[in-house]
Amino acid sequence: GVQTCALPICRSLTACRICGGSFSYQSLELSPTGLANELHLNQESALNSERFPLEVVMCSKCKHFQLKHIVDPKRLFAEYVYKSGTSAFFQNHFEKLAEEIVKMFNDNSIKVFEVGSNDGLLLSALGRRGIMAVGLEPSKSLVDECNNNGLQVIHGFLTDEIVQSATSQWGQFDVVVGNNVFAHIDRSEEHMSELQSRFGISYAVFCLK
Repeated sequence: GVQTCALPICRSLTACRICGGSFSYQSLELSPTGLANELHLNQESALNSERFPLEVVMCSKCKHFQLKHIVDPKRLFAEYVYKSGTSAFFQNHFEKLAEEIVKMFNDNSIKVFEVGSNDGLLLSALGRRGIMAVGLEPSKSLVDECNNNGLQVIHGFLTDEIVQSATSQWGQFDVVVGNNVFAHIDRSEEHMSELQSRFGISYAVFCLK
């Protein structure tokens, strides 16, 4: 369950995002802070950035640790500037993930849909292996950059309309991939079932941060 924070773009959880269990009475409440990866051009801008509540809670049922206050995804990602490709670790990680996907099917004629494709690092790695891959990304600037580089990326968040449009344009996908997106999903088990149903697939690969 959720209740709205004082801030209109922030909500407060009343139950675990994973299993719906209640929270332990103890929590770690930190000072309000700016958003992670919201990069600023100078120190003054960073110091004057918008702050949000920061409190870590634990589910008494499944023991999952999570943030109690959830910022609206549009506020988090619509102007997201962090790029996975700036990290040598992620470059190597996505090369290995692309290779694992190839091994999983032993067939490079498969089609892959990536939710939250960022700067297209995984899409590029899959493309180098002859796999057709389409991304979905909420940051308009990253979408424009990817498409200008010859990748196929849709702008927006995952909806039934997006899925219908993508499958209409590119046909049935065999794999749906998401990297570092689980932390932003409520009731992830239900969401995974809905995702597979939306796409009509057997495989959904999600990598946890």
